[in-house]
This record gives sequence, C-alpha cells and structure tokens, in this order.
Amino acid sequence: MGVPNDESTVVKQRAGTGREALIEAAKRLLPDRAPGTIAGRDLAAEADVNYGLVHHYFGSKDAALRAGLAALRDDFVTSHGDVASMPLVTTSHPFFRALVRWHLHDSDAVDADDEFPLAAVLVDAVESRMDPSSDDTRAEAQARAIAMTSLQLCFAVFGPVLLEATGVPRHEREPVEAALASLYDAIALKDHDRSPDRPPARQP
Repeated sequence: MGVPNDESTVVKQRAGTGREALIEAAKRLLPDRAPGTIAGRDLAAEADVNYGLVHHYFGSKDAALRAGLAALRDDFVTSHGDVASMPLVTTSHPFFRALVRWHLHDSDAVDADDEFPLAAVLVDAVESRMDPSSDDTRAEAQARAIAMTSLQLCFAVFGPVLLEATGVPRHEREPVEAALASLYDAIALKDHDRSPDRPPARQP
C-alpha cells in the first residue's frame, strides 16, 4: 500500500482547520506589516501549517491575505457596529492599522464598499445630530465623517510617532489623547447627545 506524500497528508489532517489557521495568521500579521512584505511562507509559518496549504485553500498568498483583511473588517463591524458612539480609541483596532498598510501597498486593491462598511452609517449618525434647518446638512455630515475617519486612520498608524515628534513625554500622553478624543467628539457633534449640565463622558 502506497504512502501518501507529505502535502496530501497535511491537507487531509488539517481539513477544516488549515484555512482558518491561515486567516488567523493573516489577521495577526497585517496590522504590523505591509502585504508586500509578507511572503507565503511567512504566512504558513505564522499559521504553523504546510506552505502548500496557502495555495490549496486560497490559490495565492494575496488571496489569503485578502481573506485575513476581510476577517479583520468583520471583527471591527461586530465590535463597533454602533458608529454613533464609536470613540477615537477604536484606532487601536487592528483593522484600521491593516487597512492603512494595505492601502499604502496597493491603493487600487482597496474596495470602498467592502473596506469602509460603516462609512454611510457614520454619515447618517452625524447628520442625525445636526440642525435640520441648516443648509446642506448632508454635505457637512459627509465632510465631518471624512474628517473623523481621517483622524482615526492617521492616529492608528502614526499616533506613536506623532506623540514622539511633538515631544509629549510618556507620562503625559493620556491627557493629550483625551484632548484628541474631545476634538474627535466635537467633529462628530457628540456634545449634542449630552444635556448641558452633564460633564463629558471619559474615554475608556
């Protein structure tokens, strides 16, 4: 009776788990590395699976990484589906960091509908806080949503560098980040959600 080759054995043993392991590995690697710097063998090593499974399950390394980015997006939507109360601290979410690195690597590969699934909801949330009698509320809400998202994405990747560059000591970063969060809330018109005599809620 013949002995199966190593790759077919691995595929059989890891059926149902190899694909998930590769997606989880991509989720871990993408927030800190540009897609172009992640080789297929790096992905397989991170997942602790045979390299042949990358092509077996996805056809290519890029497709496997795209599946990882999609999984990060789904995690983000699950965690922050209520964008009306989404705080600046979501910049720590791996999806933001991965999305920026992916866009810098290949801007044409970022699908606006897929990778910014909450954008339209965010515009609606901001517009709901605005004075309906004002002119061009939709345009202003869109501009505010863009400003909020730009702040999120920029701080997700460059926050530590900007804090260092502006000379903020580590022990003084909390009040600076709190000030940034207040700016973010002001752009989002979140003050409209509070009664005048109630102090601002502390960011977690």
